[in-house]
Order: sequence, then structure tokens, then C-alpha cells
Amino acid sequence: PVGQARRLQRTLLVAWTVGSAVMAFLMGSIANNVVGLLDSPAMQDIIKQLGGEQGLTDAFLAAVLGLVSTIIAAYGISAVGRLHTEEAGGHAESVLATATPRIWWAAGHWLIALAGVAWLMLVAGVATGAGHAIAIGDPHQVLHITIAALARIPASWVMVSLVVAVWGQWPHAIGVVWGAYAAFIVVGEFGQLWGVPPWVMDFSPFTHSPVLPGPDAQLWGMPWLTVVAGAFLAGGSAAFRHRDLAG
Repeated sequence: PVGQARRLQRTLLVAWTVGSAVMAFLMGSIANNVVGLLDSPAMQDIIKQLGGEQGLTDAFLAAVLGLVSTIIAAYGISAVGRLHTEEAGGHAESVLATATPRIWWAAGHWLIALAGVAWLMLVAGVATGAGHAIAIGDPHQVLHITIAALARIPASWVMVSLVVAVWGQWPHAIGVVWGAYAAFIVVGEFGQLWGVPPWVMDFSPFTHSPVLPGPDAQLWGMPWLTVVAGAFLAGGSAAFRHRDLAG
């Protein structure tokens, strides 16, 4: 099942890999010039709020990684949405008519989606770090920024697992997750700018990602996000195991 899912999703992942690398490299290469680019105090305050209370360059890099992680989460939603596509197209029924267990077939797709998200964040981190390292002449930035990017993975995993949870119970309701995704971006990435109450912002998984690079990052959100993702995966897989296939 994993091999089949990998073949079905390979083209999508390759396209996202190239796009993520190019975008991240360009953003990393201009980070050192952010002070000159944003000479307006108001714009500098916005970037600091998006990226945390660090130096402006680190704040810009943190904001970039936050934006990239939300975009890559869209890949995860799209990739794991293949479960519904395969089921609605009748392909799942053909596969499951063999000795392939339901859980393993579903797991093949969501494992690839989770691994794809992690891979894309790794690529984005390396590319951002490389662009920044070349700009300032400090190769240590590659590892520094890559670690910051990897810290954003659990939040995107929550979005992937949320699709599995919804699909497992209501296979035709995956579109609801796209609506939740848009809402999470608004409150998680821009809520602080717009004065959204903290308790509302806490609903977004992106709010709980560590703000890195920068000092005093809160890492407690990473294990909790991973636990939530695991619970969604378990619940969705169990629900799929006991329901009829959707046509």
C-alpha cells in the first residue's frame, strides 16, 4: 500500500519540492536586507509581530518559515485527500477486494502525506538557510534555519490528520477541512496583528509552533501537536474500518 501511494503521489511531491526550494531560497537570500527593504516603522512592527520579538532579521526568517509551513500544510491536505479520490473512483474497492487490510491501505496514503510534509519542510529549511548563508557569508545558518523549519512540522501534521479524521467518518466532507485550514491561517498567522482574542488563536495548530529562529522559543507545543495528530489518525482510521465504502 505504501508503494502504491508513493507512485500515485510522486508527481505532486516533486512539483512541490521544486516550488518550495525556489521560494524558500529567494526569501532566505533577502532576509539580511529586510531592514533596508522595510524602512517604515509600521512595516517593521508587523514583521516583528508575525515572527516574534527577536531581531528584525530573525523575525523576518521566522515569519517566512511560518508562511511556508502553512503553504506546505496545503500539500498535506491535498495529498491525503487522495484517500477520498481513490475511494470515490472505485479504486479502493478493487484494492481492498484483495488481501490488503483497510487500515494498511489508508495508512499507505497518510504516511506518504506525513512524510511528504516533513520532506518539504526539510527542503524549505535547507533552501532558506542556504539563501541566507550565501547572502551573509555564514554557512552555519543552513543548520540553524533548517532546525527552525523542522520545528514547524507537527502543526502541518495536525492538518493532515484532521483530513483523515473527517474522511474516516464522513468521506464526502473533506471540503470542511479546507475551510478550517483557511480559518486557522487567518487566526494563527495574522490574529495577533488583528487583535484576535488569544483563546480563539489557540484553536489554530499554527499558533503553537515554536517561533524560530530566535531566543526563548516555546517548544511545548510540538509534542502536544504530535499527540493531537496521532489521535486524529487513530480515530479516522478506526472509523474507516467500520463504515461502508463511499461511491
